[in-house]
Amino acid sequence: MATDPSVGAVCDPQGVCRMPARGDTGSAGEASLIPLPKALRPLSVLEDEAGHKLSPAAVFKGKMIGVYVSAGWCPPCRAFSPLLSKWAKEHKNEFEVVFVSLDKSEQAMRDYITGKGFVRLPFEPESDRHRAAESFGVQALPTLVVVNGDTGAVVTSWGRSAITKNPNGCLKAWKEGNHGVSWLQLLRPW
Repeated sequence: MATDPSVGAVCDPQGVCRMPARGDTGSAGEASLIPLPKALRPLSVLEDEAGHKLSPAAVFKGKMIGVYVSAGWCPPCRAFSPLLSKWAKEHKNEFEVVFVSLDKSEQAMRDYITGKGFVRLPFEPESDRHRAAESFGVQALPTLVVVNGDTGAVVTSWGRSAITKNPNGCLKAWKEGNHGVSWLQLLRPW
């Protein structure tokens, strides 16, 4: 997670990030453009728990991204979030959770997500959060869509099931482009 303000990246809503070029002395003319993959463009503005802006390109680089659409008023979300937080912290060098809140107020979002270690879409404007959820095909809460942070390829929308049923093997499977959970694992009640 890039929380260092010295990174200096600025991203616009179209997903183009201005990053300082190597050896940049601060001249705007030397900044390079790093476009986000199309699937990740709805996540072009990110912030940490304290509300500090983050560079999406730096957050996504070399990681699998879990786009987590959730809300504090949702009982299954409240049950899954601590499990996801713990799992993500154990895999922090390879996996990053981007929280997309469908809470009714910014305070409700903060109360729900504080301490989980997730980066997030800003609460305002609301339309950005809903557009992000829609762009990832979210139809139920909670949903964890797994995306390759380098290519933008959507790997699976079964992230929640994979972490619940196959916590030790799902990350490797995602890196290989698989769902991270088998039908047999899904059907097993234990």
